[in-house]
Amino acid sequence: MKFKKKEGEPPRLRQWRLENQPTPQVLSYENMPGDVRSELRERLLAEQGFLCAYTMLRIKNTVRGHIEHILPRSRVPERAIDYNNMVYCHPGEDSPRCSYGAHAKDGALPNPGIFVSPLDPNCESRFAYRLTGEIVARPATDTAAVRSIETLNLKGDTLKNMRRAAILQLPIFRHAPGRLSASEARKRASALLRTDGRGMFAPFAPALHQFIAAYAKRKEVRELARSGAQRLKRER
Repeated sequence: MKFKKKEGEPPRLRQWRLENQPTPQVLSYENMPGDVRSELRERLLAEQGFLCAYTMLRIKNTVRGHIEHILPRSRVPERAIDYNNMVYCHPGEDSPRCSYGAHAKDGALPNPGIFVSPLDPNCESRFAYRLTGEIVARPATDTAAVRSIETLNLKGDTLKNMRRAAILQLPIFRHAPGRLSASEARKRASALLRTDGRGMFAPFAPALHQFIAAYAKRKEVRELARSGAQRLKRER
């Protein structure tokens, strides 16, 4: 899961809400004008660095995703047009149902005790990843993280295999071409925390960051030990 920092309500959504304050019955998600919804999609996707809020899959454009309500409209209708209750998720509105992410969550009503929101600044630190691509709660006793993985089916084979493939492409493993030095790995790890020139995060960025940062740390320890051994050898 990738933290999504809200940058403020889109102007058209705010204006539509203000214009219709005298007629609150008009203010529903179903009545939202097309231009307002279009700007909303664009803002959400850009805000998230073109990653799905739940799965960290790349969403190339607004057609490839849909507006997701963290608190479902069917259960909490009063939050249906609340920008702070919306994120952008895979797949597109006209796509077949899939077994993970927003479709797996469906109409579940999450609360802080059983669900980790992508709007929680600490959400990334509450999950860890294994070389197999598996996602686990960190620590294992974090009930909300465990339940979130289950609710979103983040442990299913489809996502697990995609995460594993992305991790194995990192140039940090033995025999990998162009294997990174400690300093290069640190730079790559830092880059994964930022969007690129197109405003995009790398797919599965938190998982990749975990592996490459750990590699950099191990590499630094080895390089320091090697440097110390060489210094001692010279001094003898």
